[in-house]
Amino acid sequence: MLFLLADKSTVVIFNTSTYQSRQFLLPTPIEPINVFWSVEDQNVFLQTVEGEIWWLSEFTDVSPHEPITPLDLAVRTAFWNPQHDTLVMLTKDNSLWAIHNMSTPTITQLTASLPDIHTVRWSPDGHHVAFVNGSDIYIISPP
Repeated sequence: MLFLLADKSTVVIFNTSTYQSRQFLLPTPIEPINVFWSVEDQNVFLQTVEGEIWWLSEFTDVSPHEPITPLDLAVRTAFWNPQHDTLVMLTKDNSLWAIHNMSTPTITQLTASLPDIHTVRWSPDGHHVAFVNGSDIYIISPP
């Protein structure tokens, strides 16, 4: 996957697997650093330098978009479940959040801020998320 910026208010994303591209107009200039594109090409989540997550959908959608994460929710990284219908995000304050219901994305907090979350992984069936906090392993079930 490759994403390009025509300018900081227009994002063009090219999927190297399917050779399809999408163009999106953004209401404010951003600097994207990560793209999370679902396998079925229905949803694109764009992470900015500031940690915001923007939801982009529809190949022909060129209407302005807004970030779907709260301004104080700075995302470090995110992981699709195997079904590509839920995205779990690890934030800079070490809490886990989930974006689900992709037709109208809903954000749910999964954990409070913990001191040392790392190694976040989905179960093969996509029903549980495991993560390490310190030397302990936790398994949770997102909504």
